[in-house]
Amino acid sequence: MAALAPIRSMTGFASVEGALRGRSFRAEIKALNHRFLEVKVRLPRALASCEQAARQWVQKRLARGAVDLKIEPISGASQMATDWRINSQALEYYCGEMRKLARDLGVTSEIRVSELMQLPDALVRAGEGESDLSAIEAAELEPLVQKALGSLLKMRETEGAALAQVLVKSLDQLAERSQRLRQLRETGRGRSQEQLGKKIRAAFEAHPVQGQGLQAAIESRVSQELALLLERTDVEEELSRLEGHLNHAREVLLSGGPVGRKLEFLFQEMHREVNTLANKAQDLEMSSEAVEAKILVEQLREQSLNVE
Repeated sequence: MAALAPIRSMTGFASVEGALRGRSFRAEIKALNHRFLEVKVRLPRALASCEQAARQWVQKRLARGAVDLKIEPISGASQMATDWRINSQALEYYCGEMRKLARDLGVTSEIRVSELMQLPDALVRAGEGESDLSAIEAAELEPLVQKALGSLLKMRETEGAALAQVLVKSLDQLAERSQRLRQLRETGRGRSQEQLGKKIRAAFEAHPVQGQGLQAAIESRVSQELALLLERTDVEEELSRLEGHLNHAREVLLSGGPVGRKLEFLFQEMHREVNTLANKAQDLEMSSEAVEAKILVEQLREQSLNVE
């Protein structure tokens, strides 16, 4: 078989770091198996305007998988004490609303700082919401995201190369089973025809028919039914379609790229053929080979679920 073009698995993880407006950020991206492409993006509030652009960068480089992209500022241990600030604007708003509510209700209420600090957004990360980050453009964020995507793709390609070798090995084994089934079909067909012929001759000898014309007509009719029976139990069509799907699967692997869904379809069709083969099997040896072929196809189907 010719050299395989690269295929990618759907699983992977990458974590990279970079600077935005003088602050350090980390981009983490992980991908799991999924029938289609599903992208989730989690950004700091200050970078929320870049969410759609980040989603599009992922969609342009990946074809399938459940992808989770997260970007967050990096806080060193020495920075922990200064990494947060009091959101004075939010606290002033809360105090004003509380005083207004107290006047409207005609009650007196002491506003405690400890209670205020428990309200949403009372504390924010230093720099979060500040103009230097809130005004950041997507073009400034893109290098960090593309770096993470590049690392993720490299991991997926490495896993994909190993996955391709497993698929090729299973396809080779299935091709061997197919050839063995074809051999059994040739010997079994002749054996079945011979055995049925013996039974028919024995039946005529045990119960002779009067009149040569009538006997010839009966023998002709029995021969027709025998031919139909052999045709119904023949597996030539199933073997031919199975071999065609095998060749197609090899071509798909050689083409590389996002081929997971094509392989899933082909292995589903192979399963249909080997299942019919198993049902039509007329002897124990052929039935055993068909069952082994079904196991191989099941393994191929499971592996294809990991291919992008």
